[in-house]
Amino acid sequence: MARVEWMLDCELAYFDRTARLCMVGVTTQLLLPSLPLSMRQLMIVARLADRAPGQSLDIGFAIATPDDQWIGPSKDDDLHIEIASEYILITVRDLPFKQEGMYRFGLRVDQSPFVAIDLPVLSVSTSSPMECH
Repeated sequence: MARVEWMLDCELAYFDRTARLCMVGVTTQLLLPSLPLSMRQLMIVARLADRAPGQSLDIGFAIATPDDQWIGPSKDDDLHIEIASEYILITVRDLPFKQEGMYRFGLRVDQSPFVAIDLPVLSVSTSSPMECH
């Protein structure tokens, strides 16, 4: 039975012309200029283990906000899931961040346990210049 071996988030993930996985902007936190903000694109990459060649997969994906609300895409094309060999690439577009705190991105494959990564979202307001006397 296929299971998720590891999972991470990044700005962009793709396969190059030699079928190597390339990830750009791997992050452990999001520092946003202000909130609320709709992030144009965020990608989740997961590596599968124990997948039989050609095995079909039942994929479940969810996002929880810091106040334990479940959110998802507002339009059908705001979520794209691609399965390529031993990888799952999930593209989330126009993701609404309304508050600071820990956002949880979860993935389930078939009957394997739910796997999640936590992503802290912080608002970084521009500071005003210091006054000198």
